[in-house]
Amino acid sequence: KTVKKYFNSGGTPEEVVNVLAESFQGIGNLARQLVLWLEFCGESTPVIERMVEDHVKDLLEEHFDPKKADTIFSEEGDLPGWLGEMISYPTWRNLFYSLADKHPDCIMLNFTIKLISDAGFTDEISSVSTASQQIDVFSRILKDKCSQHTYIRDQV
Repeated sequence: KTVKKYFNSGGTPEEVVNVLAESFQGIGNLARQLVLWLEFCGESTPVIERMVEDHVKDLLEEHFDPKKADTIFSEEGDLPGWLGEMISYPTWRNLFYSLADKHPDCIMLNFTIKLISDAGFTDEISSVSTASQQIDVFSRILKDKCSQHTYIRDQV
Protein backbone atom coordinates (compact mmCIF):
# COMPACT_ATOMS: atom_id res chain seq x y z
CA LYS A 1 0.00 0.00 0.00
CA THR A 2 2.75 2.43 1.01
CA VAL A 3 4.96 1.43 -1.91
CA LYS A 4 2.05 1.93 -4.29
CA LYS A 5 1.58 5.48 -2.95
CA TYR A 6 5.30 6.05 -3.37
CA PHE A 7 5.16 4.95 -7.02
CA ASN A 8 2.07 7.10 -7.63
CA SER A 9 4.03 10.08 -6.28
CA GLY A 10 6.79 9.55 -8.82
CA GLY A 11 9.10 7.22 -6.91
CA THR A 12 11.18 4.70 -8.84
CA PRO A 13 11.71 0.99 -8.13
CA GLU A 14 15.44 1.61 -7.65
CA GLU A 15 14.75 4.20 -4.94
CA VAL A 16 12.36 1.83 -3.16
CA VAL A 17 14.96 -0.95 -3.16
CA ASN A 18 17.66 1.41 -1.86
CA VAL A 19 15.49 2.84 0.93
CA LEU A 20 14.33 -0.59 2.04
CA ALA A 21 17.85 -2.05 1.92
CA GLU A 22 19.33 0.87 3.88
CA SER A 23 16.71 0.64 6.64
CA PHE A 24 16.69 -3.17 6.91
CA GLN A 25 17.97 -4.29 10.29
CA GLY A 26 17.27 -8.02 10.13
CA ILE A 27 16.30 -8.23 13.78
CA GLY A 28 14.45 -11.50 13.24
CA ASN A 29 17.46 -13.05 11.56
CA LEU A 30 19.78 -11.81 14.33
CA ALA A 31 17.47 -13.20 17.00
CA ARG A 32 17.34 -16.57 15.26
CA GLN A 33 21.14 -16.62 14.99
CA LEU A 34 21.44 -15.85 18.71
CA VAL A 35 19.08 -18.74 19.50
CA LEU A 36 21.21 -21.07 17.37
CA TRP A 37 24.37 -19.97 19.20
CA LEU A 38 22.73 -20.52 22.59
CA GLU A 39 21.64 -23.99 21.49
CA PHE A 40 25.17 -24.71 20.25
CA CYS A 41 26.53 -23.64 23.66
CA GLY A 42 24.27 -26.20 25.31
CA GLU A 43 21.44 -24.02 26.62
CA SER A 44 18.10 -25.85 26.84
CA THR A 45 15.19 -24.89 24.60
CA PRO A 46 12.83 -23.92 27.46
CA VAL A 47 15.47 -21.58 28.90
CA ILE A 48 16.07 -19.98 25.51
CA GLU A 49 12.34 -19.57 24.88
CA ARG A 50 11.94 -17.92 28.30
CA MET A 51 14.83 -15.54 27.61
CA VAL A 52 13.37 -14.52 24.25
CA GLU A 53 9.85 -14.11 25.67
CA ASP A 54 11.13 -12.01 28.57
CA HIS A 55 13.11 -9.77 26.24
CA VAL A 56 10.22 -9.29 23.81
CA LYS A 57 7.88 -8.61 26.75
CA ASP A 58 10.29 -5.98 28.12
CA LEU A 59 10.52 -4.32 24.71
CA LEU A 60 6.75 -4.26 24.31
CA GLU A 61 6.25 -2.75 27.77
CA GLU A 62 8.90 -0.12 27.07
CA HIS A 63 7.73 0.89 23.61
CA PHE A 64 3.97 0.27 23.78
CA ASP A 65 1.99 3.06 22.14
CA PRO A 66 -1.74 2.89 22.96
CA LYS A 67 -2.65 5.16 20.04
CA LYS A 68 -0.90 2.86 17.57
CA ALA A 69 -2.46 -0.16 19.25
CA ASP A 70 -5.92 1.32 18.83
CA THR A 71 -5.35 1.69 15.07
CA ILE A 72 -5.24 -2.10 14.78
CA PHE A 73 -9.03 -2.20 14.71
CA SER A 74 -9.40 0.62 12.21
CA GLU A 75 -6.72 -0.73 9.86
CA GLU A 76 -7.39 -4.46 10.21
CA GLY A 77 -11.17 -4.06 10.28
CA ASP A 78 -11.43 -7.31 12.20
CA LEU A 79 -9.81 -9.09 15.11
CA PRO A 80 -6.16 -9.76 14.22
CA GLY A 81 -5.45 -13.50 14.25
CA TRP A 82 -2.32 -13.11 16.36
CA LEU A 83 -4.30 -11.54 19.23
CA GLY A 84 -6.40 -14.64 19.79
CA GLU A 85 -3.29 -16.78 19.72
CA MET A 86 -1.41 -14.54 22.16
CA ILE A 87 -4.09 -14.74 24.85
CA SER A 88 -3.71 -18.50 24.97
CA TYR A 89 -0.28 -18.07 26.62
CA PRO A 90 0.09 -16.96 30.27
CA THR A 91 3.17 -14.83 29.51
CA TRP A 92 1.30 -12.69 27.00
CA ARG A 93 -1.87 -12.51 29.09
CA ASN A 94 0.22 -11.14 31.95
CA LEU A 95 1.70 -8.59 29.55
CA PHE A 96 -1.80 -7.49 28.53
CA TYR A 97 -2.80 -7.16 32.21
CA SER A 98 0.22 -5.00 32.93
CA LEU A 99 -0.31 -2.83 29.86
CA ALA A 100 -4.04 -2.46 30.58
CA ASP A 101 -3.27 -1.18 34.07
CA LYS A 102 -0.79 1.33 32.64
CA HIS A 103 -3.03 2.40 29.73
CA PRO A 104 -6.65 2.11 30.96
CA ASP A 105 -8.04 4.15 28.06
CA CYS A 106 -6.57 1.95 25.33
CA ILE A 107 -9.43 0.43 23.34
CA MET A 108 -7.33 -2.45 22.07
CA LEU A 109 -6.23 -3.45 25.58
CA ASN A 110 -9.75 -3.17 27.00
CA PHE A 111 -11.02 -5.35 24.18
CA THR A 112 -8.21 -7.83 24.84
CA ILE A 113 -9.18 -8.01 28.53
CA LYS A 114 -12.73 -8.84 27.42
CA LEU A 115 -11.39 -11.55 25.08
CA ILE A 116 -9.37 -13.01 27.93
CA SER A 117 -12.48 -13.03 30.12
CA ASP A 118 -14.51 -14.64 27.33
CA ALA A 119 -11.82 -17.32 27.04
CA GLY A 120 -12.43 -18.27 30.68
CA PHE A 121 -9.46 -16.74 32.48
CA THR A 122 -11.59 -14.85 35.01
CA ASP A 123 -9.44 -15.91 37.98
CA GLU A 124 -6.45 -14.19 36.41
CA ILE A 125 -8.19 -10.95 35.51
CA SER A 126 -9.95 -10.40 38.81
CA SER A 127 -6.93 -8.35 39.94
CA VAL A 128 -6.78 -6.22 36.78
CA SER A 129 -8.25 -2.82 37.59
CA THR A 130 -9.57 -2.14 34.08
CA ALA A 131 -11.49 -5.43 34.11
CA SER A 132 -13.85 -4.11 36.76
CA GLN A 133 -14.74 -1.17 34.49
CA GLN A 134 -16.31 -3.44 31.90
CA ILE A 135 -19.71 -4.55 33.15
CA ASP A 136 -19.78 -7.88 31.31
CA VAL A 137 -16.27 -8.78 32.51
CA PHE A 138 -17.06 -7.65 36.07
CA SER A 139 -20.31 -9.66 36.03
CA ARG A 140 -18.51 -12.80 34.86
CA ILE A 141 -15.86 -12.44 37.58
CA LEU A 142 -18.52 -11.86 40.24
CA LYS A 143 -20.55 -14.85 39.05
CA ASP A 144 -17.47 -17.11 39.09
CA LYS A 145 -16.47 -15.96 42.58
CA CYS A 146 -20.00 -16.50 43.90
CA SER A 147 -20.11 -19.97 42.31
CA GLN A 148 -16.80 -20.88 43.95
CA HIS A 149 -18.07 -19.66 47.31
CA THR A 150 -21.31 -21.63 46.96
CA TYR A 151 -19.39 -24.78 45.98
CA ILE A 152 -17.09 -24.46 48.99
CA ARG A 153 -20.06 -23.82 51.33
CA ASP A 154 -21.86 -26.91 49.96
CA GLN A 155 -18.76 -29.05 50.54
CA VAL A 156 -18.57 -28.10 54.23
